[in-house]
Amino acid sequence: MDKLAKQWGMMSLADAADYVGIDADTLAEWVGSRHAPHYTVDGHGPLFKKSELKAWVKDNLIQHCEGEPVHPLPVLVQVARAAIDGCIPPLAIGAVNNLCVVPMGPTVSGVYFLCDGDEVVYVGQSNCVVFRVATHVKEAVKVFDRVFFLPAPLSSLNDIETEYIRTLKPKYNRQSWGYNRQSWGSANGALSNWRGSCTRRLRAAGIEGWEGSHLTMEEIADRYGVELLPRPDSC
Repeated sequence: MDKLAKQWGMMSLADAADYVGIDADTLAEWVGSRHAPHYTVDGHGPLFKKSELKAWVKDNLIQHCEGEPVHPLPVLVQVARAAIDGCIPPLAIGAVNNLCVVPMGPTVSGVYFLCDGDEVVYVGQSNCVVFRVATHVKEAVKVFDRVFFLPAPLSSLNDIETEYIRTLKPKYNRQSWGYNRQSWGSANGALSNWRGSCTRRLRAAGIEGWEGSHLTMEEIADRYGVELLPRPDSC
């Protein structure tokens, strides 16, 4: 990867993280949610340009903290809705900044909203939103006609999902309305530990640049014959 980065005059993930003073795993999460500006060359990467990454960090990560919430919280003020890629979101989430239609492209982590008519019927999270939505379609348990999502890094998914469930109270999330922070935190911690273990095993096998791939960690491991620990049952 260092050779590829040098060839294109860019930085590898490790060098980029060191350059801006961010943990490499954290920067990889921003890449996975398509927030951090980066490049791939025929699926290999991610690679970074110093000027672009520095500007992005300055505009998005360097803050003067005055006590505002770190994570996006539900917008309670209802405003006129604009169509997003031809789809009009339900009124309850029409004012949410950065709301998107689920992409049929690279892997993107985030919180998604299953909608039926003008109602948000389910709020969920995934490290690959498009695959998770495809599972809902295949299971045919929840009735919905549109899907919207908020791109977000893996470390923020639990907090963002929780806030939207508490505020919107979707009918298919009914069992989570009275959520237990301890149990949710435990499940999130188990998932985080599992992802960390998978990352270390992939890197130990000499596999780099997979963070920018459209494949999941399990698919990458299967392709290169790397054995991973089973995903936690609660995740």
